[in-house]
This record gives sequence, C-alpha cells and structure tokens, in this order.
Amino acid sequence: MIPLAKLLLFTLALFCLETSVMADPADKIDARLSSLLAARDIGIRRDTWVRDWSNRIPEFRAAKVLWIIDGMTGRSFVAASFDGSDWVQTNTPDFEALAHGLTIAEPTDRTTTNRLVRVTMALLYDPRFVVCDGAFAAKPEAVLKTYLAGRKASLDDLRRVCIDETRVALDDGTWRLETHILDYTGAVRRLRLHGRRDPTRVDGCELSEIVPAGTFYFADEF
Repeated sequence: MIPLAKLLLFTLALFCLETSVMADPADKIDARLSSLLAARDIGIRRDTWVRDWSNRIPEFRAAKVLWIIDGMTGRSFVAASFDGSDWVQTNTPDFEALAHGLTIAEPTDRTTTNRLVRVTMALLYDPRFVVCDGAFAAKPEAVLKTYLAGRKASLDDLRRVCIDETRVALDDGTWRLETHILDYTGAVRRLRLHGRRDPTRVDGCELSEIVPAGTFYFADEF
C-alpha cells in the first residue's frame, strides 16, 4: 500500500503537469514577453506561476495565450501573441483586440451566457472567479462555507450578494449582459458586458464593487 504522504505528493505532481505549472517559468517566457512584464513591474522568479492557455480558449484567435501570476503580489497578467512573437496584455480596460479576436456564440441560454462571461473575464480581468447567481447560491452549505473560511461574513451575506440569474437583453443588432462575480480577492463585483450581434462581439466591459476585497474567501486553485 502506498503511504498517504507519498500519494499526496504524487497527486500534486500530476496536478502540476496537467495544469502546466512549471518549476521554472522562464521556459515559457521569451525576451519580448519578459520586457513587457518588466514594464508592468512583474519579475520572473521561481514563484511566478505560468499557465499555457493557448488551447483553453479556442474562441480567441491568438497563436499563444499565457496566464501569469506574480507569486509575491498575486497580480494576474494575461498575455496574448497573435503572430507567435509579439505580445500584448489582454487584461487591461483598453484592450481593443478582444473585439476582433474573439469568435463566440451569442448569449441565448445559460450555457452560452456562462461561456461568454468565463472567456471574456479570463481575458479582460482574471480567470479566478465564480458567477454568483441563483445556481451558485443553491449549492450545498458545505460548498458555500468554503467561501467564508476565516471571514466574518455569513452564508446569508453570501447569498444576499447573488443575483437571481444573469440578465441578458438581445436587441436589434446589440446585446447586453449583467451578472455578479466573486473574484480571487474575495470581493463581489457587478459585471456588465455589451456588444454587437451577428457575429457576436464584445465591445465593452464594466466592473463595479458590491462588497470589497476580503469580504469572502476565494480558494486559490493552485
């Protein structure tokens, strides 16, 4: 029988392989991307997490997509390369390339709506979040309590900041979306997206704070 400690270490090793977390992030970061990160005051160290998301977002027409987290500050940096060499940061409010590089289904049901939110926020903000809607609020108490670990907030507080369902309005030639998200800082934010139809394009993203960072707990997915 394999000892529990060895089994846990083996499981962790498999997790690192499957999620592309590397011991040395420099393996994935070339000189041009390194310069871009340096300009944003993000250093390349062994505690810098790098994930290759090139195949995780097929709706986004980029040759490479990397999600990078500064191990010291927790800051998230999403970088895309359309030609395989030059890099741009996507999680910035003025990232206009998203409107041209994203091909995604119109938000007509829960599946397509959640996918639009997931992809857009991963590129424009940070992949670490959950949608706080009625389905989330209905999860078992044992699951919801993981978002309260060490916090003064209660289950009622958590359920209170959930929206009943993501609101979508489809007008002639345009669409609008509103929902709530709980992000990696423990804050809950109101998310508003809008764009054009046929084909679906994202033209704008607005985040506003409902409760501040630290109110809830977001389990680090690493």
